[in-house]
Amino acid sequence: MKATVLFVDDEPLLLEAMRDALRRHPYEVVTAGSAREGLEILSKRPVDVVVSDERMPGTSGSEFLSQVR
Repeated sequence: MKATVLFVDDEPLLLEAMRDALRRHPYEVVTAGSAREGLEILSKRPVDVVVSDERMPGTSGSEFLSQVR
């Protein structure tokens, strides 16, 4: 079973780069363009690791990760 990694960032190019970088590794990569979108994903499916940008519109990465925890 693949571990699932959620990347949260408001930069679409960075999310694409992370998905591409991990493509050959045994991970399922899920991306979200905002903290709100990340929380929606987490409410619907299990995720093993969450990686978040710190500076995003509306909610900082620290605030988002505090809610996730």
